[in-house]
Amino acid sequence: MNELVTEIATIITAIAAAASAIIAAVALRKTKQSQEQMAVDARRTATIIAFNRLQDEVLDKMVSYHPEDVRTLIEYKDDQMREAYDDCRALIAKCEHFSVGVNSGVYDFDITNRLGGTHLIYLYGKIEPVIEEARSGAKEGIPFHEFEQLVDRLASAQ
Repeated sequence: MNELVTEIATIITAIAAAASAIIAAVALRKTKQSQEQMAVDARRTATIIAFNRLQDEVLDKMVSYHPEDVRTLIEYKDDQMREAYDDCRALIAKCEHFSVGVNSGVYDFDITNRLGGTHLIYLYGKIEPVIEEARSGAKEGIPFHEFEQLVDRLASAQ
């Protein structure tokens, strides 16, 4: 009789241990999913914050550029338009920096597209002559390549 009780107790202990292991595994999985979701949410939030900053500091200024303004910047970049040309290049450089973040996965591509994918494509088209001018004088690398890559991805996603 004692042996039967001992065997039953051993079985009950084994079942309890297995149930505890299952409960722990489920809890660990939920914790991991929660952490992954928190990471995704943090990346999306960072994207929104960075895009809003880009909008305020760069995109709103680029909207005012007209094709003839861009041509004038390029034509007179070595004379009276040097400062304006450099300012335009600085704005493009900020777009490049944001693009590196998106292209490398630091920022979320889908959120970027939803926030202003069409707008980024449009603005790239407006200032593309300045980008081409920068590339024609480049001694190494391809200036603003990350920005172009992002615009290509956005255009493909439209």
